[in-house]
Amino acid sequence: SRFFISSKDSLILIYKKTEELLFVLSLPISIVFIVLAKEIILTIYGDQFFNSILLLQILSIYLAMRFINYGFGYILSSTNDQSFRALSAVIAALFNITLNYILIPKYNGVGAATATVITEVVLFICYYYFTSRNFYRLPLRNTFIKPLISFMTAFAVIYYLQFLNSLLLVFLSLCLYVTTLVLLNTFDNDDRKILKAFIEDLNLKRKHIND
Repeated sequence: SRFFISSKDSLILIYKKTEELLFVLSLPISIVFIVLAKEIILTIYGDQFFNSILLLQILSIYLAMRFINYGFGYILSSTNDQSFRALSAVIAALFNITLNYILIPKYNGVGAATATVITEVVLFICYYYFTSRNFYRLPLRNTFIKPLISFMTAFAVIYYLQFLNSLLLVFLSLCLYVTTLVLLNTFDNDDRKILKAFIEDLNLKRKHIND
């Protein structure tokens, strides 16, 4: 909010980097849930919830969208556009109610999970429209395409090597995800400076605690 008044260029940089980082971090979490959904459900809830495995895998897609939408929501609040954030939430809620009414009777839990994912996509569209119109149009291709390519590469490994041990599959897919991000030059000099400053800050805090 302070940058919106004093330095919009700084706020735009924070906006771009935050959305990129949130997307980069959310995708490997989705990978983990996709691969380990069976183990998570059966370990915590037992065999009687076997049908919930697919639901958790579908909802893992929602997780990535939720991360992105948090960034958009805070930008709308920081730029004094809270009313558009509220309007977006109302539109998404109406879509959710309608989709649940249509999908749940026919597809049960899968319909509810699918409705949740679609609702989050609708919320993304609303957020993006209002932030683009009133503040800054985020370059979607530059922000999301490389992480998405990295995710699809890791997902291909999951699909073709699903006969492997789940933990090994998670490890391989995450390694491939990070490797692809690096090979695609996803992180620029600004990202490296931010990471370096973050590590230095952690070292200073660790030194302070030790002292």
